[in-house]
Amino acid sequence: MPFSPMSIPYTQDSRAGSPSLHFYLNEDNLSDLPTTSRGCTKNLAECVPTLLKDGFCGIQLTTSKPEAAAPLNHCALDRINTAAEAENVIARHACLDHTCLTVHAGWGLEDDDAVDRLVEAILNASVKHRLPVYVETHRATITQDIWRTVRL
Repeated sequence: MPFSPMSIPYTQDSRAGSPSLHFYLNEDNLSDLPTTSRGCTKNLAECVPTLLKDGFCGIQLTTSKPEAAAPLNHCALDRINTAAEAENVIARHACLDHTCLTVHAGWGLEDDDAVDRLVEAILNASVKHRLPVYVETHRATITQDIWRTVRL
């Protein structure tokens, strides 16, 4: 299946005018806050009103279930080390109705052919499941090498 960003929701702004930036907070930022923190200290559901008031439109879930984020949008993060893993990982997140998925891809020691297969598998599963998947630039992944990242 050829890759086309037009076939993935949330990757094109269908409105007239300029695209907009949506602010999401990673859920781990809410972990282990001191009891003197304003807003929330117990669980994600308790934090949602404060996050909405502070201008966040979504949360990147790490431990909570999507229901705890309502009415915020939610996305997720994961790791895909091989092309064979891409389909199952992305399908699992698509079933949770995330707006997108950020992944750490590979370990960074793969040759160019393995990297190409991994990225192709991620793109194909992204299109198949209509879930935007973003490969994060990160150490110990295929994007740790800036030249390889630029070529990708």
